Amino acid sequence: MREYGQLTEEDRIEIYAMKQAGKKQNKIAAELGVHPSTISRELSRNTGLRGYRPKQAQQKTLHRRFTARKAVKMTPETIDYIECKLHQEHSPEQARQALDVLSDLVDSPTMSEENIKREKLVVYEEIRNMEDTPDDMIHQLYSQAIWGDDPLGYPLLGTYETVESLKRAEMLDYLHREYITPNFVISLAGNIDFSFKKGIG
Repeated sequence: MREYGQLTEEDRIEIYAMKQAGKKQNKIAAELGVHPSTISRELSRNTGLRGYRPKQAQQKTLHRRFTARKAVKMTPETIDYIECKLHQEHSPEQARQALDVLSDLVDSPTMSEENIKREKLVVYEEIRNMEDTPDDMIHQLYSQAIWGDDPLGYPLLGTYETVESLKRAEMLDYLHREYITPNFVISLAGNIDFSFKKGIG
C-alpha cells in the first residue's frame, strides 16, 4: 500500500473506469494501493445525482481545499494585535470616511450588464455544485417538501430560470425601492468618537 497522499485526477479517472467495470470498493482500493476507507470517502463526498464523475470530483475536491477555513492559532502576538485594534481610537473623520464608502456601495453600485452576466455564470456554477452534492440537494428537497410554495421553500441560489430572467432594470428598481433610509440600521462599535453622528441621515 502506498504512503498516504491525496487522490490525483488520474486516480479518479481510474476509480471511474473500475466502477464502470463493476469492481467493488475494496478491489478498487487494492489496485490503487490505498486504504478502502479512502475510496469509500471519495465516493460518498463526490458522487452527485449523475453518479461519480472524475472531472467533477476533482473540481469539488479543489474547491473544498481552497475554500476550507484555515485554523487560526491564537498566539500571544495575535491576541496583542487584536486588543490593540479594539482599543485603538477612531476619529470622527475615519468613521465618516468608512460610512461614505459604504453609502457609495449602496447608492452607486457598479451594475453593468457585463458584471451581471459574469455573476450569473458564477451562480450557475454554484447551482451545478449544489445539484452534485447529495447533502445540499437533500436539504433543498426537504425544504421544498416542508414549505411548498412559501418563499422558505425556494432554493437559496434560485434556479437556472430565475437567474436567467433577472434583468438589470429590475435589480436597480429593487435596490432603489428597498435600500432606503427607513429600512436601514446603522451600527458602529469600538473606541469611536461619536461626535460626528449628528450629521448622518
